Amino acid sequence: MKPPRVAVVDVPGLPPERRAALAHRLLAFSPRVEPDPERAGVFFLDPSGLEGIFGRPSKWIRRVHGALREEGLEGAVVMGFSRFPAWAVARARGGVRVLASPEDERAEAREAPLSLLELGPELERALHKLGIDTLGSFLDLPRGEVSTRFGARAKSLHALFAEALTPPLEAFAEDARILVEAELEFPDAQVDRLLFCLKGALHTLLAELGRRGLSLSSLLVGLELEWGEPLALTLEPAHETRDARVLLELARLRLASVELRAPVQKLSLEAKPCRLEGRQLTLFDTRAVDPLAPRFTRTVDPDAAARGLARLRASFGEDAVTRAILEDAWLPEHAFAWEPITHVARPKPREGDAPFLVRRIHPKPKSLPSTPDGRPRTDPPIVAMAGPYRFQSGLHREGAYARDYFYAERTDGSLLFLYRDLHHERWFLQGALD
Repeated sequence: MKPPRVAVVDVPGLPPERRAALAHRLLAFSPRVEPDPERAGVFFLDPSGLEGIFGRPSKWIRRVHGALREEGLEGAVVMGFSRFPAWAVARARGGVRVLASPEDERAEAREAPLSLLELGPELERALHKLGIDTLGSFLDLPRGEVSTRFGARAKSLHALFAEALTPPLEAFAEDARILVEAELEFPDAQVDRLLFCLKGALHTLLAELGRRGLSLSSLLVGLELEWGEPLALTLEPAHETRDARVLLELARLRLASVELRAPVQKLSLEAKPCRLEGRQLTLFDTRAVDPLAPRFTRTVDPDAAARGLARLRASFGEDAVTRAILEDAWLPEHAFAWEPITHVARPKPREGDAPFLVRRIHPKPKSLPSTPDGRPRTDPPIVAMAGPYRFQSGLHREGAYARDYFYAERTDGSLLFLYRDLHHERWFLQGALD
């Protein structure tokens, strides 16, 4: 099975005002055109299934390149296998090319100079000081160290160019903005009356979505106040929907958590449209039901969990629900990060896995006093210790660390995870084991 293809159109220096027009022109060559959100002249196209219309891939990309020339633009068109590595080839080599294999794509992308890839002047200067001038040398850096040393944006770019992040192609949608406005007869700050006004505007918005055969993935509620800066509230339901009751409930929760500094004189609703899912078109709930199960048996319902998370986000903000993800780093406190989640995945235990202890890490290590003989002091006291396990990095450079880690058991049976900082001769509690 051949890996899926992706085509990249790169027009350096494209004026932002010509971006939408060029995206419309490219729709003539693929039904799925994704403009890059950060670079005005970069577009990703899905060329699959078009051989019967345009012929061989080489012929297709020549026609795309010809369309650029007709628009008075100079750029590169490259057909590869992954978005950002293919774009690195297009930016570094230019021209019109069809890459033969993912291996060739990776090899050519690694040779691309970082100065051409628009990483940002600060990141480019920091990498240049380390002698890192090509994409290949940048990708050779451990991703966890990239995040710790250069920040979240550098980590995201590292993952994109390494294709560790592979989101599906988001097609350019013509006339995607759907906006409804409602002006209040008198400025008001009472939540129930605001919801009543919002309900009428929402039904108008959902009717327009239905006319276009679309659904809604998120809703931006704008509140224009009688004085002061306007407010913008984002509502994200658990699933794409056209159910007014679900959206009104989320709006009620969000408005109840917002302090209005002045009465509202105008409401606006803007939908982020999306295609209807198959399950939204079904008449009945098609989930399997066991007729022999007890009447009051509690079952796992992932959709109910997703609806609960949507309510929490509406009440407490978009970052109210997160999960820990592993990072490539040496220090335990840097070995994970938090990312927002919208759905709860069903656990998949593997057969034969041995039971293991859960290690709970403190966000910031807690200082511990020392006994006269140099051991850590806790309450209740420690009766046994296993270690040391040394972590050391940087040697004499600024920011270097040297730690001896230990597992310790207290008299009450608790298991602690602690370390001794060899530079400062101090003990710290890193966490505990369950």
